[in-house]
Amino acid sequence: DSNTYSTIFHQALKELDVSLNEYAVADMIDKLSGRHIEYEWCRMGKDSIGKKLCLSRRTVITILKRLELKDLVEINKEDRSLKSTLKWKSCIEKHKRERCEVSSQAVKTPARRCENNIPKERQRFTGGCAKALHNIDNDKKNNEMNSIAPLQALTNSVIKTMQNQNENKEENRRLQLEKGKIALQLFGKKEGKVNEENSI
Repeated sequence: DSNTYSTIFHQALKELDVSLNEYAVADMIDKLSGRHIEYEWCRMGKDSIGKKLCLSRRTVITILKRLELKDLVEINKEDRSLKSTLKWKSCIEKHKRERCEVSSQAVKTPARRCENNIPKERQRFTGGCAKALHNIDNDKKNNEMNSIAPLQALTNSVIKTMQNQNENKEENRRLQLEKGKIALQLFGKKEGKVNEENSI
């Protein structure tokens, strides 16, 4: 189980012209072969390889044929055991060395040295590291939006409620005025009728 992981060098994928599944199979074979003279070949069956990498037996067989054609895996004709070729090993070792060189250079170079490449107004978000700038800015914006969104929704709800209340007040006021007009008209008619009766 300790061998069921792969460190993927993306540049190696391009150089070797392999897919992720092909890379994973070749990497597993490389880890299980050539470590000791008694274990020069990987004797893990195709079913076991497929199970560890979540691939079917047919897919593993197809991948092994492709890797053999690309001279990345050698298949023993006698017992069908497997081992990685010099082409695979040299490519992967080259990228391992490059990664180690980049890592060691990053350790030697303090983060503050890259501040000169960043606008001063943005350095406070990076702590001197330009590489993390984009993600940090996005996180900051996302956090701001996430904190503002509930407040904005509440504000909109309050404004809408107040607008509805104002509309209701205007409607009630209009109805009251209409009722007042009708009452005045009725009162005027009644007053005229009383005057008429008194004159008779």
